[in-house]
Amino acid sequence: MESCSTCLLGKKGYIFKRGSYQNYILSKPFTIYFLSLFIFFLQDKLKPQNNITSEFQLKCNISRRLAESEGNINDQNLGETISHLELMSIWNNDEVFEERKLNDTLMNLLEHLHKEAPTYNIDEHGKNELWSSILRDVNKCVAILKHNISTRLNDLVISGSCTREESKKFLDFAAHLWGNLRYTTEREFWNRLNRSRRSNSGLFS
Repeated sequence: MESCSTCLLGKKGYIFKRGSYQNYILSKPFTIYFLSLFIFFLQDKLKPQNNITSEFQLKCNISRRLAESEGNINDQNLGETISHLELMSIWNNDEVFEERKLNDTLMNLLEHLHKEAPTYNIDEHGKNELWSSILRDVNKCVAILKHNISTRLNDLVISGSCTREESKKFLDFAAHLWGNLRYTTEREFWNRLNRSRRSNSGLFS
């Protein structure tokens, strides 16, 4: 997803699901509050529908999910075709799993931010600014990602069903987009953290 790979550019005005996090001060109490809200979002997502540190790990996770998705399809004995509703059900479960992994990535990055901020000479205001920019851009990418996946799914099952091979390709496509988002989020976080250190280091340091 090229657009999602390049959207972490500091845009503003986006809301991550139901809450705006632009004004959070990342002290420990607010951190706990933020994480509680994030977990609540995931729990709410589950009601209606029942960490990546390198590119190598990203590919391994994607491969594992593809194998699991293929197993789901085969285990259900769907034959040569799969209906729109059946594929949607499989993808809804996979999407919940992908959102949990994104949540884990964000929580790990937030922990790194608190841990590394003193070393990088970043104060509370700086932490808040950096983290808010990351969340705004993740939100934008999630919206683009979900739109692209939904469009691809609707095009695939426009006749009401698709072949099993086509459904596997779709699940491959969707898992790749989510994995790329997590990888890009991690990479952009560290890039921005390094830029913050350079900007706070002073002219002669």
